[in-house]
Amino acid sequence: MHIGLEGIVLNAKTAYFEWERKIGVQLTIDLRITLNKIPHSLSDSIDYVNVHHILKEESKIEYHLLEELSQVIIQRILEENPQAKSAYIKIRKPFLPLANYQGNGSVIEYSESR
Repeated sequence: MHIGLEGIVLNAKTAYFEWERKIGVQLTIDLRITLNKIPHSLSDSIDYVNVHHILKEESKIEYHLLEELSQVIIQRILEENPQAKSAYIKIRKPFLPLANYQGNGSVIEYSESR
């Protein structure tokens, strides 16, 4: 069984350039968490409030790379949710600091299993 959260928009401090970290960057996050078993109660499932809290907390920390942010988020989700078997994250950064850039931004995908 998978549980997903999609299209979460956060202002984060993750960026290579210092000026980007200072003003923050917009990220869109999709998560998919695989459970050990089909849940019959909230204690068997994933608490969305806790997962959203992890995303908000980690987005306030200054990381230089989205790769690092994605790994930290997934590791925290797995550590704090023993009912999770694996987790996958997709982070989109729609605006890139490139002159005359036209495109949909960058995408990072990361997954980890127990």
